Amino acid sequence: MKQESQGLEISVVGLGQCGGNIAAEFYKRGYNAVALNTSYTDLRALEALPEENKVYIGVDGRNGAGKDISLGKRSIQINQNKILSIVQRLLSGADVLLLTAGLGGGTGSNLSELATVLEPLKVLTSALVTIPTSGESSITKVNAVKSLNNLLSANLGSIILVDNQKILEQSPNISLASFYSRANSTIAEVFNIFNTINEEADAISIRSFDSEDFKKVFLSSGFVTFGYTTLPSQEPLTSQVLVEKMSELWDSGGIFASGFDFSAAAISAVILFAPKQILTKSSADVFEKFTHAIKEITSGSAVYTGIYQYTKEDKPIKLYAMLGKLPIPSRVKELLSQALDEGKRLSQKVKVEIPKLDLSGLEGVELFSSASMVEPISAKPESKRRSEAERRMLDYDKVIQYLKKETHPQRRNEILQLVLEDYNSEDPDIRRKVIETLGEIGDSSVRAVILKALGDRDKAVQRAAARALEKISGEKPEKE
Repeated sequence: MKQESQGLEISVVGLGQCGGNIAAEFYKRGYNAVALNTSYTDLRALEALPEENKVYIGVDGRNGAGKDISLGKRSIQINQNKILSIVQRLLSGADVLLLTAGLGGGTGSNLSELATVLEPLKVLTSALVTIPTSGESSITKVNAVKSLNNLLSANLGSIILVDNQKILEQSPNISLASFYSRANSTIAEVFNIFNTINEEADAISIRSFDSEDFKKVFLSSGFVTFGYTTLPSQEPLTSQVLVEKMSELWDSGGIFASGFDFSAAAISAVILFAPKQILTKSSADVFEKFTHAIKEITSGSAVYTGIYQYTKEDKPIKLYAMLGKLPIPSRVKELLSQALDEGKRLSQKVKVEIPKLDLSGLEGVELFSSASMVEPISAKPESKRRSEAERRMLDYDKVIQYLKKETHPQRRNEILQLVLEDYNSEDPDIRRKVIETLGEIGDSSVRAVILKALGDRDKAVQRAAARALEKISGEKPEKE
């Protein structure tokens, strides 16, 4: 679905409500896009996307993750084969996968988990994420900083950080009904401008900034930020004017998170569009002086450049800029501070027990005669066999942590038996996770189960069993 004007063929995978909405905006601009969500309601609202591009990945038919990151993570793990298959089918041929999400929710905050699931596709991958406003809940902020920290460890080409607080401040009078759609449209449009910059109508390339140049800056790892500004002046260009406008652009950050240390940037790009009369009146060394100033500001970053001449004289001068391989901005550190403060206070409130009522004054007060009493219905004993739904809800990571610490034989055995019973599941993902858990706890008493799993009908379970056996006993199963 790549348009001729697009530089890189970028396919978009949106996770959660915000991520899906951003993906839909990219789809409107000619990009391949798919939305993954644990909420049926959110998926139905994506009218711009075809039905086959809206994928439900919830657990047991639940409608959303309720800001519970662990539930969102489990949803991705359970559906990893489904996700891989759909993304590979719909987004094949892409130069780059762009993962989009709003950090703070239970689903979108697991973008790093999604990146891990998609690694077998061996496609260059970057993330475009939003961070919450100052007024959003403490749960949202805590989720956001945790998920962003996970993204820093993921195998990503870059991270683009959109600040919802900045969008809110730039549109103070916008209606509540329009805010989110406007924000998502703005995010996709700014990105699209840079990916199509080399194909802008009514412009002739003097020094081109091609798709490979864009790719080098965009995939430089770390954080990436970009933006553009206009110069209404009809006077000849000077390096001083260009530097001043560039500084204003970088300091404001546009819709992106602010507070980057520009001197730490390892790579940058500056692209100039101007009418012929402006370029004719300007000195030939203006742009060279300008790029030299960029190198000084960024303490020696590699600078990619582009100069384009408009064929129409009434066009305004435009200046575009990108900075790549940036460290964490101060805005994120500010968000972390808010999350620490608000998160601790909320945690204390959650732990407070609600006091019981003093009913001592009602002792002996009977309002009904004994004749009206009925015999209690005897409860039917529950089956010990757990349902598939209950098995999927078990957090095996916590089980591993528990078993590694627990020393009481009876309590340890009870939990271990619960895990072993789950190996009877029809779901190969659950069986695989059971075997991986047994390998992690390193208990030789479960060796027989692991040996049995070497003959499992699912190849992924077999591979997990081989790894688990090597962990607990150092044995490597013989290859057939």
